[in-house]
Amino acid sequence: MKNLVLIIVALATLAVFATALDAQTPVVSPATISGDGAAHAVTTTGQRARWIIFIAPASNTATNCSASAGGSQSACPRVGDSNVSTSRGVPLPPGSSLMYPYIGTPGPSAPGYGLNLIFYVVQSGDTLIIQYAQ
Repeated sequence: MKNLVLIIVALATLAVFATALDAQTPVVSPATISGDGAAHAVTTTGQRARWIIFIAPASNTATNCSASAGGSQSACPRVGDSNVSTSRGVPLPPGSSLMYPYIGTPGPSAPGYGLNLIFYVVQSGDTLIIQYAQ
């Protein structure tokens, strides 16, 4: 019984430390991305993130980026894999966002989103805001 209490206390202590470390998670806000019509990785290094959010500002003015059912959304900023294009990936009409939810503490063998494996394309004249936690 005494060992069980010690184990529970140790686990509770570890949980407190993990919460404290998690509270210090650095949030990275790269500069607002100006579109050039080409696909780019979020980073070119093997950085990993706990979560990531893409925001298409409401001020984006791309034509052919209607959120309505009839719009082709070919000019919307898009997010996806290395094959992202004007017809592939998740479209982000003006004022919308896409979030990859919290996945845990990234590390060499821990989960996390590979930022070099997530791509975006933004047309000239539009912008995209990206934030993520390491």
